[in-house]
Amino acid sequence: MRRSAIAFRAAPVTLLLSAALLGAAASPAGAAGPSRQDLGPAAARPVGGESTRQAAVPSCVRVTTWSSGWNRYAQATNRCSTTQWVKIKWAFARDTACTRLAPNGGWVKSSRKSPARYDGIVSC
Repeated sequence: MRRSAIAFRAAPVTLLLSAALLGAAASPAGAAGPSRQDLGPAAARPVGGESTRQAAVPSCVRVTTWSSGWNRYAQATNRCSTTQWVKIKWAFARDTACTRLAPNGGWVKSSRKSPARYDGIVSC
């Protein structure tokens, strides 16, 4: 019973710290926090190789998704006659790296643990 009481008290502290790190606690009521542009040119740029523009994959790239217990899976298969570069996007988990799919049957399979959710596929 003591253990649950500690967990209950720790949760509000985590939320308070998160709000302070985001600048919500420091800004006056009704004032918005700084935008990425306000933080200078380095903050306005995408980080970690992410792109500001991601195109949709052609319809000849097929995606199949399924779940098994705590695992979530997504498999992309290239049925195009040309090479495709794709990235599988996940909500609540890390996206895959940009992956090359060979023409006519190249595929990539990605899996993540729950609470991850398949969030789409984009060209990269």
